[in-house]
Amino acid sequence: RRVLRDLIGCDDSAPVVLYQGGLIGGRALHRLVAAMASIPSALLVIEGSGPAEDALREVAAASGCADRVRFMGWIPPEHLHAHACGADVGVVIYENTSLNNYYAAPNKLYAYLMAGLPMASSDFPGLRDVVVGEGVGDVFDPAGEESIASTLRSLLDDTAGRAQMAARARL
Repeated sequence: RRVLRDLIGCDDSAPVVLYQGGLIGGRALHRLVAAMASIPSALLVIEGSGPAEDALREVAAASGCADRVRFMGWIPPEHLHAHACGADVGVVIYENTSLNNYYAAPNKLYAYLMAGLPMASSDFPGLRDVVVGEGVGDVFDPAGEESIASTLRSLLDDTAGRAQMAARARL
């Protein structure tokens, strides 16, 4: 649990939301970053790189939450699991821009499960079946910042529920 928190310099009291993946179009990452403005107690850690990084930094600044969004860049694959174990909620976010995105069940979904990390994900069939169906998180509308924020707040506010989700994720 300490690896990620030591890396970003935060103690156990600050809730950490984690996104691991490419910083590219079709992921609604700009909405995820903007949603953090309405969750002032939480940090968003973004592990990955890509052409959208500069735009995401601008969104964080414009939203007033740049101090709570940590861009970690590319992380070696062998470190991703240990980092995921230190977060409170993992995010799997896609926009409905293609059938691939709509039906996606990406590797990060299963990596978060192996880390026992409760999830917030786009409300698409392949993700909903696992996240809601297995009771390991909740879903949101990736087209709406408030939907993203509401789901994250709900998960972060429910410590006991997250513990149950974490236990189910490891089954």
